[in-house]
Amino acid sequence: MFTIAQNEPVFLPIWANYYSKHFDASDIYILDHQSTDRTTINTARKYNHIRVYRNESFNHKWLKTTVESFQGFLLQSYEYVLFAETDEILFPNPEINALSLGDYIKDNKKNMVGSKGFELVHLKDEESGIDLKKEILKQRRFIRKSNTYSKVLLSNTPLIWIEGFHKVIIPKEQNNINKDLILLHLHRMDFDIAWDKCIDTASRKWNKENLESGGGFQNRITDLNEFKNWFYNDFYDGLPFNPEIVPSNWIGVI
Repeated sequence: MFTIAQNEPVFLPIWANYYSKHFDASDIYILDHQSTDRTTINTARKYNHIRVYRNESFNHKWLKTTVESFQGFLLQSYEYVLFAETDEILFPNPEINALSLGDYIKDNKKNMVGSKGFELVHLKDEESGIDLKKEILKQRRFIRKSNTYSKVLLSNTPLIWIEGFHKVIIPKEQNNINKDLILLHLHRMDFDIAWDKCIDTASRKWNKENLESGGGFQNRITDLNEFKNWFYNDFYDGLPFNPEIVPSNWIGVI
C-alpha cells in the first residue's frame, strides 16, 4: 500500500500507525513530496521512503499521474494495491465481516473494492481538541456520511482517477463494485488542526491552472469565519450535515 505526502506531521503518523498494524513495513510505501517537516520525514523513513519532485506543492494533474504511475508499478509485484491519502483510514465494514484489513485483502476476489465514505467531524463547542497521544475515535462522537469519500482505492488492476481521487473511470464490465470497506476521512477531526493546516497549505506554491479553476480551494482559505463556514457546512456533495453517532464497533480502529 502507499500514500503521497508533503509535510504531514499530524496525519502521516496516524496513517502509518494504523496501516502498519495490517501490513509489513516492507510493503508500505510513502512518496515524500519534498517534505521539510522532520516528523513527516522521520515517519516516512520507517517504511519505503521514496522522494518525488515537483516545484509546485499543489498540482492536481501531477498528483494524479504520479499516483496512477506508482500504483501500476506496484501491481508488477503485488496482486492488490491499496492507495490512501494521509487523512484516510480504511477498514472492513464491521456490519459485514470481522476481518482485519490485511485479512480482508488476502481473501478478496473482486478486481476493485469500493468504500462507504464518512467524515469524522469535530463539534468544537461540545468537544475538546484532539489529544494525538490517545485513541482518536474515543475522543469524537460524530460522523457524517459522504458520497465524496466513497472511493475506490483497492484494486488488482491499474486505476484511472479523476483529479482529487474521489472517483475512478471504471470499465463497463466492472461497473458493479461492492462497497465492503469503510473510508473514514480525518481532515475535520479537529477544528484547530484543520485551520492550522489550511493556513500552511495556502502559503505553499500552487499550480496556476488549479488556482484559476478553484481546484482545492478548501486548502487556501485564510479568513477564519469563511473557514468555519466551510468546516461545518461545505461537504462538496450538497447534502446537509446530519451528524450520526460513531458506531460502537468502530471504536478502537484508530
